[in-house]
Amino acid sequence: MNVIVRPTFYETQILGAADLEAQLQYARAALARHERHQHSYGVVYGLEVSIANEALVVAAGMLVDGTGRQVVLPQGAIRTAEEFQNFGVVSQSDREDTWYPVFVSGVDTPQRPSPFRREQCNTLSTSRVDESWEVTFGRPGMEAVERPPPRVDSTPSGAAGVEAWPVVVGFVQWSRTDLKFKDAKTEPDAQHRPRYAGVYADSVVARGGSLSMRTRVAIEAGKPAMLLQDDPWQFQVGKLKPNGKIEPLLTLNDSGDLEVTGKLKGTLAGGSVVTESGVVSDGVTIPLPAGVTQKQVDDKKVQICVLLSPQIDQNDAPDTANTWAGFVLECRVDEDRQAHCRVRWLRLSTPTGAGSIVDRSATFSYLITASVKQE
Repeated sequence: MNVIVRPTFYETQILGAADLEAQLQYARAALARHERHQHSYGVVYGLEVSIANEALVVAAGMLVDGTGRQVVLPQGAIRTAEEFQNFGVVSQSDREDTWYPVFVSGVDTPQRPSPFRREQCNTLSTSRVDESWEVTFGRPGMEAVERPPPRVDSTPSGAAGVEAWPVVVGFVQWSRTDLKFKDAKTEPDAQHRPRYAGVYADSVVARGGSLSMRTRVAIEAGKPAMLLQDDPWQFQVGKLKPNGKIEPLLTLNDSGDLEVTGKLKGTLAGGSVVTESGVVSDGVTIPLPAGVTQKQVDDKKVQICVLLSPQIDQNDAPDTANTWAGFVLECRVDEDRQAHCRVRWLRLSTPTGAGSIVDRSATFSYLITASVKQE
């Protein structure tokens, strides 16, 4: 039997509380299914944390938890140092710079019935439920614990008998000496971040012919951004300017032309050939061209060819008091691309004899070529 039942009504029907409640719960469950299966849970707006008057302040905002429940803090929340202590999340072995996660979860709180309403003469039931919230604290690392996903037909969290789903909104530091909050930040560093809501989508479509993406809600100069537009046709990746425009670092047009402001690095495609040249001294390993890795060479996916060209410089002669002639003694590259560059110097000036032949290391120019094999 299908567990999703939609209530319907007909003329002259006598509506009971269960009928009206079924209509309400049907709409609420449908919204929750949308929120948790078409979106990833997390903070939607606000809920930044800070310290004011030695208390933790969670700003007004909204989040969606993993069950699809919308949790709204219309006026924010305040938690004292004493309330933090009561959670018992601090260990004596914790460092002073330890960040403790701050969570917000949704809680249903039935309102107390008014004793002056006639319809409640024979019952103590309430006709209102406060969709409230709760701020809690956890041990370091608890923010990274992933909960098992709810069933596709499960109800939103917070109601009686349904476990709450805390969502991390920020972090606090605690002073064990002063027994008070040291600091509170929404995002202290790259390892400590709140959980933000997202979307599951295989297609993102713009209606105005331009689709842009950036990493922050506010426009911050220097932050990364992307732009895809059709007039003129182009795809850009770059940095934001103060006016919200993009300073492109990479641009692709409809002709396939690619413009970059930096260097192109990465793995070369099959059939590619790349060369580099330079100067190398005896005993030095010749570097691979850009885009070629040692693993490719070891896996025999790239063929390497190195050409050494001797450079005999009179400035490298043993001394300047005599006349010397230089001859190439060794000019080769071994299988590890280590250069062997040696020159034999012969003293031409008299007298000849001991010390008239000197072998010395030298510096030669090189040309290295790498060709990627076709798969």
